[in-house]
Amino acid sequence: MVKKNIVQKREIAKIGMSVSLALTVGSAFFLKTKAGKQIHVTAGLSLAAFSLWHHLLYDKKTPYKENDADESSSVQEDRARTTEEVS
Repeated sequence: MVKKNIVQKREIAKIGMSVSLALTVGSAFFLKTKAGKQIHVTAGLSLAAFSLWHHLLYDKKTPYKENDADESSSVQEDRARTTEEVS
């Protein structure tokens, strides 16, 4: 149950990062207006906040490894669960 909650939080963080990035890029075209600047700054700050939150949702004790064989069991379980959900 806890692992599923973490996976959901990670997905929410990824969606938040995507929306924030889209708003930041889109508002860059309207920087000459006051509203455009406010949206741009707010979206940029929210992008940084969502990125930090996403980073903090991952286990800090297991280092990143490039090969699948070297991955921690929690990462392999997450991938297996994601594959099952898609199927």
